[in-house]
Amino acid sequence: MLLESQIIKRASEILTIESEAIQGVQASLDQSFISVCKELFSCKGKIILLGLGKSGIIAKKIAATLSSTGAPSFFIHASEAIHGDIGMISKQDIIVAVSHSGETQEIITTLSVANTLGIVSIAMTSNSNSRLAQIATMCIHIPINREACQHNLAPTASTTAMLALGDAIALILFEMKGMTSEDFARTHPAGTLGKKLLTTVESLAHFGKDVPSVSPSVFIIDAALEMSNKRLGCTLITHNQEVEGIFTDGDLRRLIHNTTNLQTTQISNVMSKKFKSINASELASNALQIMRISKIQVLVVNSERHGIGVLSIYDIIDAGLSDE
Repeated sequence: MLLESQIIKRASEILTIESEAIQGVQASLDQSFISVCKELFSCKGKIILLGLGKSGIIAKKIAATLSSTGAPSFFIHASEAIHGDIGMISKQDIIVAVSHSGETQEIITTLSVANTLGIVSIAMTSNSNSRLAQIATMCIHIPINREACQHNLAPTASTTAMLALGDAIALILFEMKGMTSEDFARTHPAGTLGKKLLTTVESLAHFGKDVPSVSPSVFIIDAALEMSNKRLGCTLITHNQEVEGIFTDGDLRRLIHNTTNLQTTQISNVMSKKFKSINASELASNALQIMRISKIQVLVVNSERHGIGVLSIYDIIDAGLSDE
């Protein structure tokens, strides 16, 4: 039994062993890894992750990561595979079999059948001399000196290394395919991540009659009334459908503090001629970044479809795109 004083020390030892396992895999990367990545990149079908037990759980996660990064994949449980699920695999698919020992009978049986069908297979194993390594078309060796378990039994360092290598493969394929953040968004349409990658400025901005706007000749009090009516914290100063300046509620507060006469001073004399703008087609997350860097709360929006618009930081917050 561990004493309280030993818990942190033991946790540190475990994390060190697992990090060393990843470093060991990193040091072992060679031409065979490049060949595997090129083979997976050229796959015309799906990438099938095959596993059992703890390695199966890792295989399932790798399949999920591959699918979300543009390489269609799914997981098959090795026991289910030899009882009919192997029928889900086509000749255009590639099997990636994950096994620490490389001696899991269900996986070896599945790959034996796959070989008769002409299906390419890749082994991910810590035992380069195992039956799995010998029967697979290609092999990625994952050298593991020891598990983090005190008795060197529980799959820990080995599964961590497999998981990290799976992430490396998925992200390399992502980059080889030239995928973009927009491509990534298509597989993550829900939640905050999907919103950030899919929501455009145009979908949140205000256009037409909702845009607060006054002419340069009006007085400050008139601009203040327009701001109050439209409730966006600003008004644009426009002439011939062109924006000449912007006036915000912050500007109004400063003028009141300076006792400026709101009824006799024209807005053109106090408006800000330097303002930030953004195209309607850009992502709302980009707009938020501009606002934070510039320390402003509104942007002028340029849209070919709708003309001039306004985007407020509160529009972005209400859409759930801010981390605040």
